Amino acid sequence: MKRLCALLLAALLTLSACSGPGIAGGDDSGTGSSSPPDAASASSDPSGVTSAPVPAPAQLADLVLQEAAPLTMPQRPVLRMDFTEEEWEAYDLAMQDYLAQYQALRGEPLETTDYDALLSFSAASAPLALGGTQTANGIFSPISLWTALAMLGQCASGESRNQVLSALGVEDSAALADLAGRLYRRLAADDGENSLVLSGSLWLNESFRSACSQETLDLLTDHHFADLYCAPMGTEETDQAISAWISRQTRGLLGEDGSQTQTSPETLLMLLSSLYYKAAWSSSFLPSLTEQDTFTAADGTKQQVDFLHCGERGSALPGDGWLASSRSLNLGNMIFVLPDEGTDPGLLLEDPDFLPSLLQGISSDAQTRPGIVRWSLPRFDLSSHLDLLDTLAQLGIQDLPDPERADLSALSSLPSWVDSVLQMSRVQVDEEGVEAAAVTQISEATSARPEEPPEVFEMNLNRPFLFVLETDGLPLFVGLVRTLS
Repeated sequence: MKRLCALLLAALLTLSACSGPGIAGGDDSGTGSSSPPDAASASSDPSGVTSAPVPAPAQLADLVLQEAAPLTMPQRPVLRMDFTEEEWEAYDLAMQDYLAQYQALRGEPLETTDYDALLSFSAASAPLALGGTQTANGIFSPISLWTALAMLGQCASGESRNQVLSALGVEDSAALADLAGRLYRRLAADDGENSLVLSGSLWLNESFRSACSQETLDLLTDHHFADLYCAPMGTEETDQAISAWISRQTRGLLGEDGSQTQTSPETLLMLLSSLYYKAAWSSSFLPSLTEQDTFTAADGTKQQVDFLHCGERGSALPGDGWLASSRSLNLGNMIFVLPDEGTDPGLLLEDPDFLPSLLQGISSDAQTRPGIVRWSLPRFDLSSHLDLLDTLAQLGIQDLPDPERADLSALSSLPSWVDSVLQMSRVQVDEEGVEAAAVTQISEATSARPEEPPEVFEMNLNRPFLFVLETDGLPLFVGLVRTLS
């Protein structure tokens, strides 16, 4: 495989203690992801994209105080077409065992109320996070922000906590911990071929370690699966260690170009929530069909880029001023939404019903229309940096960013507040796989009457479009692609 898509993102929350005149600093990146195996050397693929070496975790081990219990990820049996009869029997047994372990790991499906809460949060936060300019790209992970805010909520008390709970759609701290743990397990996948892993870490300022509640730290480690580190804030060594964690969790796709965050001596705690995703298309694009064509950016610029092509039976979901279809990945689907020419895709997200209706409608035989989907999909590798502090306020979390009103007493008796909320992500899509994916499946109809030609849907993504990477009905990433330069 030339390059499996890797979709990476981290939401970063910095809490600043009122022990000095400064506040915690942060640049516009701060990301991470699951706990994948370490890699010792750089790797490159035929497309020319090179991933940097993943830093050795030695410096992290020196700083760790508590580690979350890791999940045991079942590994998919390796399939070969030259199996003997005995090997096929062994493979069948191994696959049955793998599926049983995977089901046990994921647990029961989330309750309807859980899905409603997560989808409502996604629908409310996506337009806020991706709002602003109508010419730039934007990639946002509602699930990563949700898990970061879930950890933050456990640190808050009083009205500050109530605002977080209301935004996340849960009743109390116990329900929050329960849903965070079940979501962590439900999305978990790292079977040697496909990966989807949430992870988190907490970075304590060693100067304030004794002022922090051990009960809260234990709750975050035990129920939110966050590793706990302690380090002197405001030093280059700590900033590099945090970047090493980011690079390790994202397998070198983020954090490879040096420090991804900047702490200050007044930083009390930094929370990192990451999501790492990698999967191949269920049916890959043929490289021989890839050819250059023109993508018209939102500002009217004509850009020459490589387009992936295929025609397949599937289905499409027509909407008011847009057409959606999806392609299947080995882990979820990637939904593409093509607005009418001249329509900015960001406008679609402003309707709070759009995202839930899209996810429900695209999987409904009653709402989609079968036919032939002709794909012209640009190959892309996009990065995004988002400052989400204003997004919190618009979600109703107004007290925590205010030094006068913030109540983080569940974490520490020190006066503290949220100083920054940043999210960084990266999406790669090529012939073999994608980090955000959609699948379209079409059933062939027959009847006694002469067969009518199937309806044809042109998914020619040669102008600004929207995508949603979903699995298990949850939107992992929502992206606006307005330019490919």
